[in-house]
Amino acid sequence: MPSFLYKALHPALYHGFNRKPPFFEGWYYKLVNAGEDHRFAVIPGVIFGEKAHAFIQILDGVRGKSNYHTFPIETFRAASDEFTVRIANSSFTQDKISLDIADEIARVRGELQFSGGTPWPV
Repeated sequence: MPSFLYKALHPALYHGFNRKPPFFEGWYYKLVNAGEDHRFAVIPGVIFGEKAHAFIQILDGVRGKSNYHTFPIETFRAASDEFTVRIANSSFTQDKISLDIADEIARVRGELQFSGGTPWPV
């Protein structure tokens, strides 16, 4: 398990190990194409408490729509030493988003890879 200092200097890491409910954590990806005519936000996260669940929220900035996809808490996994989060069949890292969602709300499937990113400054 990484030290307190390591976690403080890497805020993207999951901070919920050994935490007691209630607890919430989520990560925000802002996605805009070069022409700025497609704008989305993807927010994977987890909530521990009375109604514990993992989620992936997808916001369409052009249409002003939002879909909140919920998953059993057991489908949530996070690495302790790097930013890697998995929710069901979808995964999230600093360099890649891989979505595979199929529920009553929508079917969302695809992969985005990033390069040249700058981690959150600390």
